[in-house]
Formats: sequence, C-alpha cells, structure tokens
Amino acid sequence: MGNEHSIALNQRRMQRSPIDSLFERAVLDALREVAEESSVPSEQIEHAWDPEDCSPRFRVLSDRLTARRLPSPLTTDGIRGKKGYRQGRHVWEITWERDERGSYAVIGIALPQAPLQCLGYQPLIGSNSASWGWNLSKKVTFHNGQEAAYPANNPGFFVPDTVYCILDMDNNTYLGVAFRNLPRHPLKPLCPCASAVFGNCDIKMRYMGRGDTFIAKLEASKEKASRPSTSPAVKPPPESPGPKSPPQSSRTTSPTQAPTFSNDSANSSESYKFAHNCGDKIAVMLAGKKARRIDALQIFNHGVVMTGKPLKDDELFEVRLDSKVPKWFGTLDIGATTVSPEGLEFPPSMDRFGQGITFALCGNKILNNGNEMTEISKDLNDLTVGDRVGVMRKSDNSLHFFINGVNVGKQVKTLPRVLYGVVDVFGQAEEVTITGGTAETQSSNQDEVDSVSIMVRMHNVINIIKDGKFDDILSVVGKVAKDILEPYSETDNRQLRLKYGDHLSDISAPQYLTVLLRRAMDMGMETKAGWLGMYVIRSVFWNYADDSLKMARDLGRSGSLKIMLNDLDTFGPNSSKNEKKKFLVFSAMSILHNCSKAAENRQILLDLRAIERISPFLKADDMEIVVAAILTLAYISSDDQKKRLEAESRVISYLIGMLQNALNQSDLRGRLNGSAWCAQEIADGLGNLVVNEKNMEVMLERDVVPLMISLLEKGGDAEKERAANTLWIIAKTSKGKAKIKETAAATEELTRLSKSSNQSVQAAAKRVLLELEETTYTQGSANRHLRTRCDYQEKCRTFKSTLKLSDVFFDPKFDRCFCTECHAARGDKLYYTRGQPAKDYGIPIGWCRFGLKVHPRAKALDVFNKWHVAFHGTKVESVNAILECGDVALGGRKLSEEEGHFNDNRKPTGFDTKQIFVSPSVRYSGHNCYAKPKSFSHPSLHKSYSTKAVLQLCINPDSYQVGPQTIGATSEIDPKFSNQEIEWSTKERGSIILYGLLVKLDEEN
Repeated sequence: MGNEHSIALNQRRMQRSPIDSLFERAVLDALREVAEESSVPSEQIEHAWDPEDCSPRFRVLSDRLTARRLPSPLTTDGIRGKKGYRQGRHVWEITWERDERGSYAVIGIALPQAPLQCLGYQPLIGSNSASWGWNLSKKVTFHNGQEAAYPANNPGFFVPDTVYCILDMDNNTYLGVAFRNLPRHPLKPLCPCASAVFGNCDIKMRYMGRGDTFIAKLEASKEKASRPSTSPAVKPPPESPGPKSPPQSSRTTSPTQAPTFSNDSANSSESYKFAHNCGDKIAVMLAGKKARRIDALQIFNHGVVMTGKPLKDDELFEVRLDSKVPKWFGTLDIGATTVSPEGLEFPPSMDRFGQGITFALCGNKILNNGNEMTEISKDLNDLTVGDRVGVMRKSDNSLHFFINGVNVGKQVKTLPRVLYGVVDVFGQAEEVTITGGTAETQSSNQDEVDSVSIMVRMHNVINIIKDGKFDDILSVVGKVAKDILEPYSETDNRQLRLKYGDHLSDISAPQYLTVLLRRAMDMGMETKAGWLGMYVIRSVFWNYADDSLKMARDLGRSGSLKIMLNDLDTFGPNSSKNEKKKFLVFSAMSILHNCSKAAENRQILLDLRAIERISPFLKADDMEIVVAAILTLAYISSDDQKKRLEAESRVISYLIGMLQNALNQSDLRGRLNGSAWCAQEIADGLGNLVVNEKNMEVMLERDVVPLMISLLEKGGDAEKERAANTLWIIAKTSKGKAKIKETAAATEELTRLSKSSNQSVQAAAKRVLLELEETTYTQGSANRHLRTRCDYQEKCRTFKSTLKLSDVFFDPKFDRCFCTECHAARGDKLYYTRGQPAKDYGIPIGWCRFGLKVHPRAKALDVFNKWHVAFHGTKVESVNAILECGDVALGGRKLSEEEGHFNDNRKPTGFDTKQIFVSPSVRYSGHNCYAKPKSFSHPSLHKSYSTKAVLQLCINPDSYQVGPQTIGATSEIDPKFSNQEIEWSTKERGSIILYGLLVKLDEEN
C-alpha cells in the first residue's frame, strides 16, 4: 500500500517493522542463518568510493565498488574515496574501460577541499593546488594547472583497462613517480579520486591493502621481466619527474600498469566484443560488452550488432537479455555471417542481410539468408530478462545455437571459412550484454550486483521452485529472502522496485511463490521453516505489489488473494496480542489493499465476497489494520457503496495525521511503524471517503482543507490533481464551500493552478473555483443551471465543418461539450463505470463530442449496458475514411501498419499486426502519438488552433487484452488508471461500435 513493508535483511534501514522490534529481530536473525553472506570484503567497502562525496552526476552502484558518471552536457564531474590517508603505503586497483574514457579520464588523489564539479570539459583532478591527477586518455599528469607527459618518452604506450594506483611514502617504482612532495598534514588527508566527462562510464576501485605484499610482487615481476628470456617481456617505461608540488613531504603516488598475470580464459567468450559499427538505432557501450537500442518504445528494429572479430572454434559467443520494453513483439535473433562489420550498411533486421552468407536463429526457425532450414522446439520470442542466447562455431566446421547454455539440438554443417557473430536486438528487447562463459556457464557472474544480475538471480530462484528440485524448504526460503526480497529493501528507487516487480511477474513468480507459500503453510507457523516461509513470501507479495501493478494483477490470478481472505476469517479482527497472528492479518490486509488497485482484481475480490469479509476489520483493535481495511473497501466498492462507507472518527483522524506526516517529508511519504504512505494515496483515500456526508463532517472538523491546500502547493502534478479533486467534492456542500473560502491562500492557490501548463491540473482547479462561485448549494445535476451556449463548442463545430463529413453519420441529440465549464454546470462525475463486468472509463474533459448514429446491432447486443467504453486516437485526416467504412483502423479504410511497425513481410512468427489500440482514458488515446495534432485557422476569429480527433466507442469485454502504456511516459497519465493497464488491444474488428467523434482545440501561441 503506499504501504510498503520494511524488512531490511541487512538492517541498514532504520524503519521499524509492522511487528514488535524484538519479534522482528528474531525473524531477521533466523533469516541470516539461511541467507548468503556478502561477497564483497568489508575492507574494500571501507576504502571504496564515497557516495556522499561526489558530484551530483556520480552514482555509486550497488556493488559499492563502482562509480558511474551519468550523462551531463558541458560539465566535468568527480568523486572521492571514503578514506583519507596520512601515512603508509596503499594500493588500489582501478578498472576503467578504454572505450569509456573520453578526452578527460583522470584518476589521482585530492584533499577534502578539492572541487568535484566544474563547467566545461577539463582535467578537473589536478586543475588546482588541492589535487593531483593522471589523464589516462592523453597520458599526462596535472597539478595546479601544470602538466607533464607520463610515462615520459613512451608515446606508443596505451593505458590498459586496469591500472594500479600506489600511494607510497618512500618508493619510486614501475611507471615512474608521477608526483613527489605531496602534502602531509594530520588534518588534510589525501583521498583517491577520479573525474570524468564520458556519459555512463563505470570506474571500479578495489582496495588491495597497505601495499607491502603487492609492491613486493611487482618488484619480483619487474626483476623477472628484466632477465634474459626466450619470450618477449614488457619492461616498465622510464621514470618521469612530473610537475612539482610544495616540498612538504617525501610521499609519492604512482599509477602503474597491471601485473602480467591474468584470469582471462582462452576458451571464454570474454574475448568477444561488439563492433562499434552497428545499426542506426543501437548504441554499443561498456567497451563493446553491452548494446542498447535507442528509442526502443518508438522504433522496433535497426538494432543489429556484430562481433568485431570472427568467431573462434569451440568458443561460445553468447549474449544475455538485460531489459525489455512493454511494446512490440519478439526479442532477439542470433546468428553468424560472412560479412565484416567494417564498412557494412547495416540492414533493419538480420533476415535482410543483402551481402554474403548469413545463418540465423530467428524465433523458432534456423534460416540461411532468410530462407528456412529447420525448426526448433523453443522460441526466442518468449525470452525474458536474464535469458541467454548463443552461437558456437565448432572445430568440426559446424555451427550450433544455444538457449540458456543448452544446445538447441540443431546445427548447420559445412561453414564458410570466416564467420562473425551477429545479434538482432528488436521488438521488446532493449539491452543485451555479452556474457563471459562457455556453453556450460551459468546465467550470470554472481559477483555482479547490478539490476540485471539481480533479476537473473530472481529468475534462478523461481526456476528452483518451479522445478521442485529441493528437499529443504528453509534453504529455498533463504534464497527468496536474499535474492528477491532483499533487493527491494536495498533501494529506495521506486522505478527500480517497479522494474523488479514487473520482472517477477514476467517470470511467473506470483504463481510459483504462492505454491511455495502453501507448502510453508502446510508445515505450520510453529515450525521454523513454515513460519519463515510465510513471513518472507508474504513480505515479497506485500512490497512488490505496492510498486508493480503487474505483480498485483498476477497475484490475483495466482490464488493468493483467497489465501489472504481465508487468514482474515481464521484469525479475526482482534489478534494484535499474538505477534505472529498480527503479522499474518496485517500483511494479508496490506496485500489485499495493494492488489485491489489493479482493476482486474476487483471482480476477483467481489467474487470472493471480500467486502463482507473485510468489513469486520473496521472495528479491529489495531489502527493500522483498520486503515488498510477501509482503504481497501474504498477501492473495491461501487460509488453507492462508498457513500455508505462510514469511517470512525479515529480512523479519519489517523489518516489526516498520516497526511500531515507525509507533507512534512521532502518525498511526501509519511512513515509510521515500518509502513510508508505517500501523500497522493492518502489524498486519494480521503477523496473516496469524503463522499459520505458524516465522513466529510469529521474531515472538516479535523482541518483536512488546509492540508489539501498545502498539498496543492508542495505536490507534483499528480498530487495537485488529487488534492483539487478532493476539494471539488468538499465544495459541493455548503459547509465545505465555506471552509475552503475561509482557508488562507486557498482561493489564491486554486486561481494560480487554474493557469497551470498541465491541462489536467488546470481543469481540476477550475472545477473547484466554479463550484465556489455557485451562490446556492444544489444536490445533483437536476437542479443545475444548464448552459444554453458554449463558445468552445461553437469553435469545435466550426472546425468539424471543415472536415467535410457527411451529416448522415451524425446524431446531434447526442452532442455534448465536455469543456470544464459545461462539465461543471451539469454536475457530472469524472469517471463512470459501464459493462459486464463493470469497468471504469474517464469523462473526456476538455473535448467536445459530436454524436454518431449507432449501428442497429448495438441495440440488439445491448452494448451500452454490457460492453465497456473506450477511446481511440487517430489522425484528423483519417476520420472520414473511418466513418465511411465504419471501422476503426490506422489507415481508415483497412487495418494497416504505420511506417516502421511490423508488417506482413516483416513480423515475428505468429504475430498479428492487424490490431486496434484503445484506452479507457482519453488522456492516453488523445496523446500526440495517437491523436496526431493538426493546425486549424478559425475563419472568423483569425486565431490558429492545434486540433485533435478521438473516437468514443463501446468494446466487447471478451475481445481485448490489457497492457501497459507504450508512449514512453515516465509519470502518471491518468489518476484512475495505472500506466501498466491503460492500453487495450484487440484484433477483432467486429468487437467495436463507434458512438462519438471527439474533437479538441488548443490555441496555438
């Protein structure tokens, strides 16, 4: 529930759990017995990069050893290490890929006062008297603006990906001393540091210890290299004096080349890298190890990448799928081609190579120059994040394909002499990484702790549960705790939590974790394995369902909601004295609340009689349970039921206190007893409860209005709209209207927002102001004074006349203007429900509807009672063609594909390109991606307007699939519909009946 559950397995977070702290400690201690220990030595973490001592453009990744410089135009950014050093020798291993350095990649040391950001591109470390730096790209040292070649007299030397930095009091070794006479002051310690200009570069620093053993090893290596030998030896370049600093100490710092020993495997695909020459819409990163498709939500192809060198015998070239987008179809194709990447004009897809010979695994088929050779039993279009695909040329001159390290069982024989690896990153696939193993390797390097490897480990755990190949349930629960639950508590980034939750949904985690939960329940909560299983799995459900609507929706399908309701029946509303029972009840109610936000779960909950079974908990002896219960009921109740949903005054006081708490926090999230609630969600809950007159009276007494005004001032667009909508309901009563008018700054703030650049916020504020202007309170639309004329409607009618649409298509008695003024005058709500099962749709605020004549079959099918209401955005130029054929279509006369989309000649196996996309939100369907804007000059007003067209329709409930937004939105589109369930798609052309043409005019500047 905005209500996230704090279970931090490493106790880094200081929030309390919803259970007593002593009880929580016992649970966490037990979990530690089965969770894996961290693989990063504490000494390295102690000496690692400091996430608090860096430019705002640097981030320390979750491995705590790697610093990433985020893209930033025209700035140079730096970061310091956590430790400052005053004596002794110290050694760090710095890994910075050559392809990620740019022109000013500087490592070195700095005093605490040295600046860590500046405008422009320059060697920041070393540009002042408080830092000393070595530019790895230009091989020069810097201090106080002076520079010198380093190493000297060796222009052909290339700085490798890994170097060692030695902070040394008395030795001058290896590549030569870079800086002498560094300051030695007890109050001014020297810190390792780096500065960068290259976007998304990663700089990893490992502390190697105090240095004596390491330096001795280097000295021995140097001595060995200087002896006569039959094999060539690389000698250290001569010493360079470097620029001098004030003579305060004999301390020196010396970056050195890495020792000659290596852990690279000759038979490992670590030797493969992507060539930087690649498709138009894909970027190669991380020194050729990673490729990411550009604008993946807008263009599905042009993502072909190739190896820079030919395939070697018996060496697997393998890539891992790191991320996907919620659009298109398919993921990866992999293969081998005789064409070199140098000078190649890359085709939009792998099956369109016009040169040479290409073998490819595409979907479930192996192709030779686009022609089918054979089929396999698996389909690459079903890949999910963490899955791997590979190709290997074997020494017997055959080509083999692999999926997740397993040979697909089909091969290509008699190959050309030279083949390059090739990957087509298309459709849903967004990013891939070349793995570092052979066909027998596991899915990821377990030392890697970025988000991709976390999702891979999640996948591995679910596969263990799926296969059922375990005897000890406690060990599996420990893996769930370590690899699934802990990543949630390790980050406060809600986008990352959403990513993890969506991934868990994609790999069917709700289904298999529910099976594991039932096994734990069968063992009983008096057993260690049974109790910990219930605790951990319910915590996973609780937390991830808060951030991921996909996770919440799939929990509804998994049967877990039935388990939660059964537990409510079993333990009842008065179970707070038993800590285990209290946790089971509170977690069950919280899971039900989070899952109730998914529209598809509401019918499931109603079928399970959730309202009747949750209602007794409005009298529970624990206030948090009561709050969770009433907010859950507010989500799943109909409008008439909400009016009867009367809350106790203590509950409303508690909610208002939580809102006050949230408003006092910078992130607008209130925290209490381990639960976190966002101001937006509390405002939403109060808005659902305020429709009950007694609830409203209590809220007014508890000063809810000043808090809503405060939210208008402090919140983002989503919070502003929620607060204004709640005030709009309050303003419908005489007491509420008076309360708003007497609240300081209320009218001023609403007036300011009525001119907001955000049209939804603007309309919400105007609605409140219009309600405040009413001189008498009227109940219902029957007593409203209907407007006889609307200037906006007349302008829309003028625009419609320019489209030359035949009057035969229209039925004027269903014309309706939805401008803010007309909507308020009618007293309409913002959302209504329609269909069987009932589903919400939004009123098209800001649009003007021209009623269409409806086909007679609409009456025969009773579509206005049984079907759902939705909207379809289209081009203005397509409206006439759509009305003439009576069919919603991208091209008007027939279902077709826009430029760049899949078509009959280029599409994944089994994919139907002929789909219609609609939405229950006009905000989504009216987006520029769908409703293409067109300029219109009004003939008499001499003003220009940007115009759009959207069709209002009824759609058969059984004909469409619900999916996430695909327009690249990063914020909430419509408060009623999650971005994860706002787009509906259907390929059944007869499942839609049009009944309105909506037009919208915005004055152009």
